[in-house]
Amino acid sequence: MAFTTNIAESNFRYTQAGAIRDQLGGVFRHARLLRGAEAAAGPRQGQRIALECGSPFTTAGFRKMIARLGKAAKIGFPVHPHMLRHGAVFQLANDGVDTRAIQDYLGHSRSPTPFVTHARLWAEIAEMSETTTKHHDQKAGVPSDQAPIKAVSLHEIILVGGGAGGLELATGLGDTLGKRKKARITLVDKARTHLWKPLLHSVAAGSIDFDQHALDYLAQAHWHHLVYRFGEVIGLDRAHKLVHLAATHDEEGVQITPPRSLHYDTLVIAIGSITNDFGTPGVSRYAIPLETPEQAVRFNHRLVNACIRADAQSGPLHPGQLHVAIIGAGATGTELAAELHRTTREVVAFGLDRIDPERDLRITLIEAADRILPALPPRISDATIQLLKTLNVDVRTNSKVTEVRADGVQLADGGFIPSELVIWSAGVKGPDVLSRLDGLETNRIGQIVVTPTLQTTRDLDIFAIGDCAACPLPGGTGNVPPRAQAAHQQASHVVKQLRWLLQGEPLKTYVYRDFGSLVSLGQYSTVGSLMGFLIGKNFFIEGYFARLMYRSLYTMHEAALHGFAKVILGTIGRTFGRRNVPIVKLH
Repeated sequence: MAFTTNIAESNFRYTQAGAIRDQLGGVFRHARLLRGAEAAAGPRQGQRIALECGSPFTTAGFRKMIARLGKAAKIGFPVHPHMLRHGAVFQLANDGVDTRAIQDYLGHSRSPTPFVTHARLWAEIAEMSETTTKHHDQKAGVPSDQAPIKAVSLHEIILVGGGAGGLELATGLGDTLGKRKKARITLVDKARTHLWKPLLHSVAAGSIDFDQHALDYLAQAHWHHLVYRFGEVIGLDRAHKLVHLAATHDEEGVQITPPRSLHYDTLVIAIGSITNDFGTPGVSRYAIPLETPEQAVRFNHRLVNACIRADAQSGPLHPGQLHVAIIGAGATGTELAAELHRTTREVVAFGLDRIDPERDLRITLIEAADRILPALPPRISDATIQLLKTLNVDVRTNSKVTEVRADGVQLADGGFIPSELVIWSAGVKGPDVLSRLDGLETNRIGQIVVTPTLQTTRDLDIFAIGDCAACPLPGGTGNVPPRAQAAHQQASHVVKQLRWLLQGEPLKTYVYRDFGSLVSLGQYSTVGSLMGFLIGKNFFIEGYFARLMYRSLYTMHEAALHGFAKVILGTIGRTFGRRNVPIVKLH
């Protein structure tokens, strides 16, 4: 029987045949390292070498290079292409020829002939019994020097992170490359379910039920021709193209999956961002960030419990009880403040008669900048702060927090804000693991630095998108802002990039298009600005039309994951499903 040993695999982009010679030489040297004395002499007579070109578009040039290689090395062997779905495989049948001459050529000769812009090269040596091989070839009716070889594995694309951009990208690749068997798509995430991140403040306030909007990764993978792997990335080996995952455990400490490593040909990192506490004392202990659905649900539980506790106690409320301090008046903090004003009153209305909402409930929004929503146009900030004032939300600008305590928030000017519940939503940074990914370049806030093609600066086989990526804007005017619309655009772009990559076509530059900004203030209002590409300027919107536009953003995200037909059915189901339940979460 035939015995096959895979020796090495390599991804690269070169334009000179000499570079291919160097790469093949590296493959043979790696073979000697793996197999020791057995392979020390290089490939032997009677062995066969299979070389795969990863795209049909590079077939002619690749075959030409191999033919020239044989001629330059003065080796007379035929070259036979075998067309496969995912590219072309060339078999170098070296019957009666010592293939060490190939290795000598690769190690010493020079060939300036350009032939491809991109190719995926797979080198393997199959040790076959001469008798068995001839018997198989004769039985199959194929000459021994033209026998088909074993098909190689598909191009491995691993996506780390199932957030807004990562899951849209994984779904898009699964529905195209995965469905057509042109690549194997794997999604890795440390969570099991997905929630669109702009909904986190609504989950925290209790406006929506997390379970009704959560998407199971395992089911999404099954429906869209990809593979889901449960685990948290803790490291990267770029030399051997391995992603290292930590072990996972359940709530009782029982191991679910062991530590493991996954091989990739192309890696896409989309793990988003985390809250930047700037080293402020007490934040990690007393404040709750809004980075994950679990944190949002945790805050909602604490909020409802605080209301029930206050209603049940015999004495008066102590200072700060039922007070909520929100640190950071960006979009998340501002939207949460408006949502909490309504939902806390809805909770109290369900029989908690001893609580007076106007007297006992207090929401404070704290911002270090001179205005709320500092990243958005001033007109949006002005309209938002006017509405928050009508809701009796205490807005503190130019207020820097120096410490979070169990009983409240300490300010730099000496002021103190008593608070039973504290939310920290000030600033973002890249997750700490990004600094441990085998030397990938990161910026001062821990984001991975990428080129305009969304490839990392130090490894072109690794892409990064979304909040974890520092993508430069044209003209050096900064980086693409960490917004949901940017992640959506980048995911759509990388779907095309990877298709072009496998076809051997040049990659294209990503161009960010700012379609405007919207801030949802719950049922009270929605304000924002839209980029008027037709009229050439921005225009301010608010009210029902703005709310409709805000909801359309979520609809677009759902459509990218499920298609519009399922989105319409899901929306109808959620609408009628909530008619027999409270309009806020009470547990």
